[in-house]
Amino acid sequence: MFQDLSSIQQFGTQVREGKLQIADAVEHYLNKVNERNTELNIVVKGFDDEARNRAESLDEELRQGKDRGPMHGVPIAVKDIFAMTGRLPAAGSGAEIRCGDKDAAVISKLKASGAIILGTLNLDEFAAGGTGVNLWFGRCKNPLDPRRITGGSSSGSAAAVSAGFCLASIGSDAGGSIRIPAAFCGVYGLKPTYGRVGRSGAVPRTWSMDCIGPLASHADDLGIVLAAISGFDADDPTSRRDSEFIWTRQGFDNPPR
Repeated sequence: MFQDLSSIQQFGTQVREGKLQIADAVEHYLNKVNERNTELNIVVKGFDDEARNRAESLDEELRQGKDRGPMHGVPIAVKDIFAMTGRLPAAGSGAEIRCGDKDAAVISKLKASGAIILGTLNLDEFAAGGTGVNLWFGRCKNPLDPRRITGGSSSGSAAAVSAGFCLASIGSDAGGSIRIPAAFCGVYGLKPTYGRVGRSGAVPRTWSMDCIGPLASHADDLGIVLAAISGFDADDPTSRRDSEFIWTRQGFDNPPR
């Protein structure tokens, strides 16, 4: 029987040792979404068939000796603020927001890294709020106690990780929108340095403050995801040219005293 994985690193080890097929892992997470999403209202749009097809393709890549790195085959979900080819985000509203006609920079980097996007996630309308209450899509509920709020605005991003719907997620943060729901839902979240992660193709909330960042159930995973999504974005005038991030545990296991 499939065992829940606690981290991206554990997932990668099992996949590369042949103990786990990416397709089986994706099916497991999709089943969890289908079992609990009606209750928790976390995922607003699922990409089940696309995720299954991509998982099979990524399994085949490994069999052929192609390994994209730490994010290869990792099931992930994203806040509904990013443009994707053929899809426009609602940003928690009743409209489709025209923020690009191609994949947002973050989506492109996730795909290139080998991540599998399972779906888009609930949020406060236009990312303006801190509760996860949304009049269009309904309240996103806290998996730790559905009677309680998730925090926001990246409510679904925190709740998805907390509920075990994915190994990591992507949110955005201007004044706490990753960090608040991460704290409320018992997961880890990171607001990166301004300009480190490109924002082209993302619906802005506060352009001078918005940062796109990761959420995960393991602190190390934040570094792995950030390394995948960071880097210069030519379509974002605030993107840093020195924005590439390399994750390392050097110094963490035996810190100076």
